[in-house]
Amino acid sequence: RDKEGTPSGFTMKLRKHLKGKRIEQLLQPGADRVLVVACGSGEARHHLIVELYDKG
Repeated sequence: RDKEGTPSGFTMKLRKHLKGKRIEQLLQPGADRVLVVACGSGEARHHLIVELYDKG
């Protein structure tokens, strides 16, 4: 894939909030295709919820 010169707005927002943080917890609720990634701790904790698809 060709890359654009600047990252998307979504990518920039992720970088802003997750920069310097470590993945503290990785969860898969049930047998679903969803992953919950917890970064940081305490008040600065962020959760990124990812849904995986078969063809994408």
